[in-house]
Formats: sequence, C-alpha cells, structure tokens
Amino acid sequence: MPSPELPSRPLSDDPPPQNSRLLAVVLWLILVGGLAALPMVWPADGVERSTLAQFFGRFHPLVLHFPIALLAIVPLMELAGLFERGRSIRSAAGFVLTLGAISTVAASVLGWLLAWAGGYAGDLVNQHMWFGCTLSLVSLLAVLLRRVWTNRGWWSVGVFYLPTLLAALGLMTWTAHQGGQLTHGEKFLEEHMPAPVRDWLGLPAPAPKKKPVAAAASHATPSVSGTAVESGGTAPAELSFFHDRIMPALDRTCVSCHNPNKIKGGLRMDTYAELMKGGESGAAVVPGNLEESELYRRITLPHDDEEFMPSGGKKPLSEEETRLIEQWIKAGASETAPLSAFGLKATPPAPVVVVKPTAPDHRSHAAVIHAWEKAWGLRLVPVSQVPTDGLILRTASAPSRCTNEALAGLAALADLVVDAELARTRVTDAGMPALAACHSLRRIDLTQTAVTSKGVKALEGLKSLEQLNLTGTGVDEAGLSVFRSRSDLRIYAAHTAASAP
Repeated sequence: MPSPELPSRPLSDDPPPQNSRLLAVVLWLILVGGLAALPMVWPADGVERSTLAQFFGRFHPLVLHFPIALLAIVPLMELAGLFERGRSIRSAAGFVLTLGAISTVAASVLGWLLAWAGGYAGDLVNQHMWFGCTLSLVSLLAVLLRRVWTNRGWWSVGVFYLPTLLAALGLMTWTAHQGGQLTHGEKFLEEHMPAPVRDWLGLPAPAPKKKPVAAAASHATPSVSGTAVESGGTAPAELSFFHDRIMPALDRTCVSCHNPNKIKGGLRMDTYAELMKGGESGAAVVPGNLEESELYRRITLPHDDEEFMPSGGKKPLSEEETRLIEQWIKAGASETAPLSAFGLKATPPAPVVVVKPTAPDHRSHAAVIHAWEKAWGLRLVPVSQVPTDGLILRTASAPSRCTNEALAGLAALADLVVDAELARTRVTDAGMPALAACHSLRRIDLTQTAVTSKGVKALEGLKSLEQLNLTGTGVDEAGLSVFRSRSDLRIYAAHTAASAP
C-alpha cells in the first residue's frame, strides 16, 4: 500500500528573498530619515542637556577616526583589483566600505549627541553636523551601489558607484576640515600655509596681527582702587587695559569655544559686548563683583573640577593673567579704561629692523642663469626661498668644468652670487678678477686650486666677504697680509705656503 504524500513545506524557515530585500529597504529608509532628521529637528542650540548623552557624545573624537581610515583605503583596494595579484584585495573592499559606512553613522550620531546635549551652538557646529550626516548617507548609498555593481555589472545603476565613492571621500575631507576648525580654530590649517599653495587655492594673504585698541577718552574711568580717573580732553588716547591685557589672554584660552561659529554654553567671548551679555550660566562678568562673575569663578576652580575653564585639556590661564582679570573686574570691567589707570605702561613696540637684501632678486635673470648652466654644466642654486638671498655657485658634481672662462661668463650675474664653491676646480690666478667682480660674495672656497698670492690680491676689494678658504693653495704670507687686518673675515690657510714652517 503506497504511503500517503506528506504536505510540502519550505526547506528553510528563512523568509523569501523578496521579503528580506523589502525589510532591508525599509530599515535603510528609516536610517536615512533618522540621520536627516537629527540636525533638522534637534539642532545644536547651545543648551546643555542630559549628562548621559554628553558622556556618549564625547566618544565622537574617538570614533570619527575609523571612517576616515576605512573610507580612505577603499579606493586603493579597488585599484588593486586591476591587477591579477590584487583581485583578492578587491573582494574585501565591500566589507571595508560597509564598516566605513557604519562607522560614519556612529560618528554622526555621537557627534550630534555631543553638540546637541553639550551646550554647543553656532553656524560652523551645525554645518559640521549637516555634512557629517550627509557623509553617512552618501557612504550608505555607495555600499548599495557597489552591491548592484558586483551583481549586475557596469550596465546598471552600479555605474554610479565610483562617483559616489569619490563624493564620499570629498565630503569626508571637508567634514574633517570643519572638525579641525571647531577644535583648533578657523585658521588652523591655513595659518602657516606656504604662499604658493595659498595663491593656488585662491586664499587671501594672512591678515596682520591686530594692534591693541586705543582707549577712547571718557569722563570717568574706574581705576584699580575704585576712584575715578579724570581724562583730559586734549590728552592723547592710551591703550585700553582690556584690549591690551585681557583680550589676548581670553583669545588664547577661551575664544576657540566661545565664538560665532562655536557658542559653548550660549556664551561668546570674541568681543567685549558679547562677553558682557553672558550665557546660560548667567553673567560672565559683573563689574566690580568677583563673586558674581562666572568667568572668574570658572578660571579659579581646581583644574580637575568639571566646571573649570578652559576645558578639554587646553592650557589654562597663567597666574599673572588670572590676576589681571581679577584686577579688571574689581576696577569695573571697563572696555576703555587705559593702562595708566592700572599703573601700567604700554609694551613698547618691537624695533623695526630693516634687513638689507644680500643680493638683487634673481628671478628676473632666470633665462640668463639657465643659459649659463647649460653652457658650462654647472649649477647656480638659490640660497633659500627668499629671492634676495643670492645664489650659490655649485661645482662639486663636475669640478673640472669650472674654469677661468666659466667665471668670466658670470659677468651678467656677478651681483647675484654670494657663495662660490670652487674647491678642486681648474680656476687659476687669471680667473680671480672675474671672481672679484662678484661684489655680493660672502664665502669663497678655493681649496686645492692653482691660485697663488698674486691672484688672491684681486679679492681684496670684496667688502662683504666673510669666509675665505685657501687650504692647499700656493698662497704665502705675503698674499694673506692684505686680509690680516679684517676682523670680520675668517680665513682657512692650512697646507699652504703661508702655513709651512
């Protein structure tokens, strides 16, 4: 008797592939919507909130380095796949990209917690949040596009994978730059940028440091003792104590967290007016009242107190700076009170030292320099990046090519040469007049050349000469006698006729 047929059932309890894909899409849309909502619905508004949220938010600086490293290595892994030996590396690129995208999401959420709950505000803070969340979304999109690319090839929407990956790298670079501005100040990256790079990027030249603001004449300015200091109507304006002594200290320690782009605790300290407005904790400065001045209370707390300022391990105010702030508040916290009201004098400006150029600017002679180098197989190398520091005559790579004729060929460039490296060359006494025409010369090395006392006498007129090396030459004491009276000239004359017993 045949056995009854058993009812058919799925071989696996897993849901059909269609349901899995639908669930993944729904979860992805929820994640995307949540990331987009964070900076929109809950922007950083300068209000401090849950300490637990702040605790988790402070992991943001730790986590943000993971997406930077992971996303940066993905293009290299994809390029490795172009070679036979690198195909196994490319196979892991999807996994690394997924980890990078997940870590961008984690960094964005933690960064939002840090800004939203930590009392931060400002345009740069919110822009940094927006770019961070956008980076997360673009990274997730790159993960999806790469999956389509690997399954269906280039002739699908997967063709947008590489542009999306490059966009993610660009967003990551810009977002990281904004984070650096928030941490170290807006000009941190470009502060010491070389001028050619600055010009190429179209950035303006760095602004000169501002001089302390002069105090305006006032009818009654509080002094340290609390009595009024009468200002004469015709007296010259003095430097303000606030701008000369207080503001530089605040700018160094406080303004990086209390400026228009990053307003910690609702307090700005970049100007006198903003400082006097105070923040969430109340008045930062109460004129004449130290106990009610939140600024003074914070800077005088023990350094391990969580309310001590500046926070984040930044270098605190010095004892002298703290004392000056105390004096200033006691005296009425005036913006315009002059230094004399506090028994101080303005720091005299540093003397202006005019440095005379060592040589003329060599850049306008570029064609002549190149022609001379090509003709003689020698080099004229700038001393430094300053074009008026002169040129060095380099012969070490081919000393036999340096002859009297080569020196004579320098006539059009004579004033540009400040250092002549002529050791072991073929120059003789006949070439010294041409060398003497180089009036900017500071150093001459004639080691082991055929120069004699007769030739070096031609160099007597080089008034800028600081060093003369005659080691191993035929110069005798008679030849050196013309230089003996010069205390500013160092002479090396070992193994010469002058040094012989």
